[in-house]
Amino acid sequence: MQYVMAVRHHFTMDNADKVLITARGRAISRAVDVAEAVVNRILKGVVEKERIETCTEVLQDPETGRTRRISSIYIVLKKKQ
Repeated sequence: MQYVMAVRHHFTMDNADKVLITARGRAISRAVDVAEAVVNRILKGVVEKERIETCTEVLQDPETGRTRRISSIYIVLKKKQ
């Protein structure tokens, strides 16, 4: 709920037109939950989803030398006109 309130704060107090929510790995589901809560409950009718992007980064573990794939999500919310 803290993330939801932070997004709400940016839109209401900071008067932001857009807010970017990002997450990697296991936190992706939390980012989606935050975006949905803001759009469908907290600021319903005021904010909408503008763009959602996903990507996968290939990272190398410095200890083992193994490569790992880490998924990321970027969700852009904007005020309705």
